[in-house]
Amino acid sequence: MAILGVNNDQALCNLCDPPLSSIAFDFKKAGIEAAELMSRLMARQDSPKGQWIRIQPAYVKSRRSTDIFAIEDPDVIAALAFIRDHSCHPLQVEDVAQAVCVSRRSLQLKFQKMLGCSVHDQITQAHLENAKAMLIDTDLPIDEIAVRSGFHYTTNMRRVFKERTGLLPHVYRNAHRLT
Repeated sequence: MAILGVNNDQALCNLCDPPLSSIAFDFKKAGIEAAELMSRLMARQDSPKGQWIRIQPAYVKSRRSTDIFAIEDPDVIAALAFIRDHSCHPLQVEDVAQAVCVSRRSLQLKFQKMLGCSVHDQITQAHLENAKAMLIDTDLPIDEIAVRSGFHYTTNMRRVFKERTGLLPHVYRNAHRLT
């Protein structure tokens, strides 16, 4: 069973045992939409009846309450847990294979069979998720975020961001930043 909360209140989420994964909402975008609606209402361009502002989810902050894998292979489960637990550091496929005591080739084959992707893809995705959260939740410079999220270089992070999100990190930050 997995449990997922809302509002991503870091203090409350971390008080739970295990820490509670949570949905963060884009209140900034909702505030902008509310201000635009208010402006239209004050200019009598819109009717107040039936007006709604939808607050969209921005991202899910994954913590241990959703720490489950629907995979039967214990090596893949252990590898995914290792990647998650060490994703703030630069990782190589060999590091993961050594941590779970299997050969690199065997682990690669298992990942491809069970997940349809490579170990490297999972490592990169973990780094990317770290970077996304830091871009939204902190004011750290992008170079610092690259290092703290596990990418070796800022250029690597920028390339991955562009490939996987279609956006550069600073554009992603501006588009998803919560107030």
